[in-house]
Amino acid sequence: MNISGTVNVLRLLVNPALCLPHHTCATFDQLPIPLSAAFSKHGEKRPDIRAVVLDKDNCFAIPKQNSVYPAYEKKFEELRKAYPGSRLLIVSNTAGTNSDNGHADADLIERTTGVKVLHHATKKPGCHEEVMSYFRNQPDAGVTHPGQVAVVGDRLFTDVMMANMMGSHGFWIKDGVVRNHGLSRYRPDLEDYTDFQMACTNILLTDTCADHRPVQHSCIPSDQPASGSIDEETPGAWRFASQALTLKARDHEQNVAIGNVPMIPSMLTGRPPLGEVVVNVAKAAVRLSRMAGLLL
Repeated sequence: MNISGTVNVLRLLVNPALCLPHHTCATFDQLPIPLSAAFSKHGEKRPDIRAVVLDKDNCFAIPKQNSVYPAYEKKFEELRKAYPGSRLLIVSNTAGTNSDNGHADADLIERTTGVKVLHHATKKPGCHEEVMSYFRNQPDAGVTHPGQVAVVGDRLFTDVMMANMMGSHGFWIKDGVVRNHGLSRYRPDLEDYTDFQMACTNILLTDTCADHRPVQHSCIPSDQPASGSIDEETPGAWRFASQALTLKARDHEQNVAIGNVPMIPSMLTGRPPLGEVVVNVAKAAVRLSRMAGLLL
């Protein structure tokens, strides 16, 4: 359980801007190198970003896997070259925490990525002091204050919020690696069927399709079985559809972790993902608070 996340999210009632990113990318491979380049498009003065904090799950790796997602390996190496040695740090809410038995996952990630994983007692967003303590104790990082640090991650209420609590720069990876991570309990091959699962998820959440009704979507493979013939021999995608479409929307809602950015994809419904809704609501709240301040 992330007690730090639960407690700190209450800060948004007072300061909703804490969950607003300074820069947004759809996926990890769209990060600008160096990260300071993200702030020069509008005539802004580039910040002096000397070190980078990377989230792992659904940022540069598939959740619960301890290696860089193959499509992102080139960008990961670019980051390592731009921020060598102690200037690049992985901070996960799984690996390196007290729930990581013997820090086995942290050690494995360090071997596969070549990047240090922070050992921290408090989970994000509350571990910002441990992050800064690490950088200040690494002379090669050259970090003297939080404004020289960027935090990259897919969660608004942990990664981006920690960046703002630190006084650092938050980079939001809004689509992650697996778009519907946290929604579907039946997951065949992630790379082949991610979009297909998104379609099924939307049907479930909007309750627009009865059990076993064929799904009409361009992502669906052509191996659709005849009605009533779903069994263990049915190709994986359609077996998944049969299982998924019999679930109730409330079963999925129980698995939704607030802040896991693209939780409700918009492929069929046209609704924006929940992460984007959160950002828009926070922006509106900030505007209202400023207007109230001017009126008072």
